[in-house]
Amino acid sequence: MCSVETWRPYGNNSHCTAEQLEDPLACLPCSRILEYAKGQTIYDEQHPLSSLNLIIDRKVKVARTSRDGRQIVVDIYQKDEFFGQSVFLEGRVVEE
Repeated sequence: MCSVETWRPYGNNSHCTAEQLEDPLACLPCSRILEYAKGQTIYDEQHPLSSLNLIIDRKVKVARTSRDGRQIVVDIYQKDEFFGQSVFLEGRVVEE
């Protein structure tokens, strides 16, 4: 089981102060913790990221599927690493 803390910089964290929004780590107490089973999809093309994520436990593999159906590993995030920074681009959900 992988634990991921998610933080949405827009909408749901409107109760965070301006100082907290400048430093995502300061606002993490406003977040929620989700757990994913090994091999479970966190996001894909149909369900893009909408939050900044911090790996609390284990690791997360980022992969794409090639045209011929093979899985291509793009990155592996370890404990205490962030992914989903793309949500800060113009305040919209984008594919990482």
